[in-house]
Amino acid sequence: MTSSHKKPSRSFEPDGALSVTLSTGQIAHRDHIAQSQRLERKFYTISPGVWCLVGNGLSNQTFVEAPDGIIAIDTGESIEEMRAAIKELRAVTTRPIVAVLYTHFHYVGGTRAVFEEDPTAKIPIWGHEKISFNRLRTTSEIAPAYGRGLVEQFAVTLQSMAQTESSMLVLVSFIVTLRMPLIPTVSSHRNIHLILHALFVLRVSTFK
Repeated sequence: MTSSHKKPSRSFEPDGALSVTLSTGQIAHRDHIAQSQRLERKFYTISPGVWCLVGNGLSNQTFVEAPDGIIAIDTGESIEEMRAAIKELRAVTTRPIVAVLYTHFHYVGGTRAVFEEDPTAKIPIWGHEKISFNRLRTTSEIAPAYGRGLVEQFAVTLQSMAQTESSMLVLVSFIVTLRMPLIPTVSSHRNIHLILHALFVLRVSTFK
């Protein structure tokens, strides 16, 4: 990796002094790259009876052995994500998952995968009382800010200029397809949120 004080910033830094160019031509803040390296996919044994899958998605999936079976902590962003985590778990234990615990409202998308092992199982799920409320907010009123936070936190715009140009063409096609009215209506608000998010992603990718 090489760095240059002449490069534009790819973060909230005032300049590009801490920007780094990868061998693939991607440009990002050095701490974003370090964060991505820390999130390399790996199934860790934290201690006997405690396992954690890192780098499988936005969240970690953690498993703790309890007297009656395994407690699953967070199920990820999708069913596929949790299926992959359970597959890793099954390489170290065959004990059933007997409870699910949510630490965040947005790490709950893969819970159905837990029930795939035994559809008749009665598995309690524990989480904050406002999980459903907060999930609704992220697809409505706070969607643009939520998306911006993900882009910055996880450095999801590490792409080459060729990829950026392709993304711009996709965005233009997306806007044309929506055929949004000049005066937004209630039904178009969600589309506006999606476009604002996409525009922010492109701004981070192409800012000079």
